[in-house]
Amino acid sequence: MRRRSSPRSRRCAAGTSSPRLACARTSDGRSTVYLAQSAPMYGVHGTLYGYGENSVRVVAQPEEPLPYGHANLPTLLASQLVRRLGSFRLVDLDELMRELSAAA
Repeated sequence: MRRRSSPRSRRCAAGTSSPRLACARTSDGRSTVYLAQSAPMYGVHGTLYGYGENSVRVVAQPEEPLPYGHANLPTLLASQLVRRLGSFRLVDLDELMRELSAAA
C-alpha cells in the first residue's frame, strides 16, 4: 500500500487506543481516519550509516521503510516505526467523533 503523504508531521485529533487509528486528508481537505482492525509492526524509517575514513558517515536515507529482518538494519538509526495496515476502513473524522461521543 502506498502512503498518501508524509505522516511524520501530522497528528491525529482523535485519541483512542483500540482499534488503532491513522490520520489522512482527502483531496478536498477534510480529515479522514483509517480505522484499522489489524496493524502489525512492519519496519522502520531512518538513516543508514557506514564507516568512512576513520569515522562513521551517512550512507543513505531510504525513502521507503526497511522491513524488520532486512540485512541493513544493524547499521540503521531508526527515527520512525512503521505499521502495516491490514483490515481497515476509511471513516470521516467528524463522523467518527460523533460515534465516539454517542458511545461515551
